[in-house]
Amino acid sequence: GFGVAAVGVGIWIAVSNGDISVITNGLFRSGTVLVIVGGCIVAMLGFLGWLGAFQEHIGILSAFMATMFVVCILEMAGGIWAGVNRPVIVTHLQDNLYNTIILKYGQRTQIPTTRAFDNIQRNLQCCGVRNYTDWALSTWGLTKNFKPFPVPSSCCLPDYFIDGCGEDTNVRNVTFPANGIYVNGCFNALISSMTQHNAVITGIGVTIGILQVLGLVLAGLLIYNYNEGNRVAAGDSIVKVEDGEVDGDKKGNEGDTKKNLSSEVTQVKNDSKANEGELEEVNDE
Repeated sequence: GFGVAAVGVGIWIAVSNGDISVITNGLFRSGTVLVIVGGCIVAMLGFLGWLGAFQEHIGILSAFMATMFVVCILEMAGGIWAGVNRPVIVTHLQDNLYNTIILKYGQRTQIPTTRAFDNIQRNLQCCGVRNYTDWALSTWGLTKNFKPFPVPSSCCLPDYFIDGCGEDTNVRNVTFPANGIYVNGCFNALISSMTQHNAVITGIGVTIGILQVLGLVLAGLLIYNYNEGNRVAAGDSIVKVEDGEVDGDKKGNEGDTKKNLSSEVTQVKNDSKANEGELEEVNDE
C-alpha cells in the first residue's frame, strides 16, 4: 500500500513541478523518478512477501528478505549521498537559475525554458534569482531600450499586470525601479518549495523504511517457524515409521506363535490317532 502511495506522490510532485525540472536540467525530475521507481519496487516486494507467506514458501520468503535487504542498503546510501551533497545540489540549482536569466531567457531556441521561468516567477511571486536586479545582466534585457533595465511581465504584481508591464514607464522607471513588481528573488522561494516537497518525501521514506524493517523481521520469523514445523513433521514421520515396524514385528511374532501352536495341536492329534491304532491292534491279537 505504501509503495503505491509513494508512486502517487512521486507522480504528483513530478507533474506539479515540471517547470523546476526544466530549469534544473532534470535534476529535480531525477529525484521524483527515484521516488516513483522506489515505490514500484516496494509494491512488488510487498506482493512477493505476501505470496510467500500465503503459500508458506520458504524460497519465496528468502528471496523477499534478500531483495528487501539490498533495497534498504541502497535507500540508506541514497539518503546519505543526498545529505552529503546537498550544498552541491543547491549550488547547481543557483547556477542553473543564473544561467537561465543571463543566457537562455527570451531566446528563440529556449522557448520551454523561458515559459518555465515565467511560470516560476508568477507562481512563486518572485523576480530574478537573488532579486529583481539580476535582470540587468540578462541577454534578453540588453536587447531592450529601457532604463534602468527591463524585467519580464511575469515579475509584475497582479494589479499591474499587462503584457510588457516590466518595461512600461507607467509602471516603473529610473526613480521607482521596483514599483509594481516582485522584488524578492526566486532562489530562496524555490528552496522553500522544494524543502516542503522534501518533507513529504522524507516522511514517506521514513515510513516505508520502518515497514521494510518490520517486513524483514516478520519474514525471518515466518521462515524460522516454517523450518521448525518441517522439523517436527519430519520427526513425527520417523516415529510413525518406527511404530509401524514395532507393530509389524508384534504381528509377525503373533503369527509365528499361532503357527507353532497349530503345529503342536496337529502333532498331538496325529500322536493320538497313532496310539489308538496301536491299541486296536493289541485288542485284535
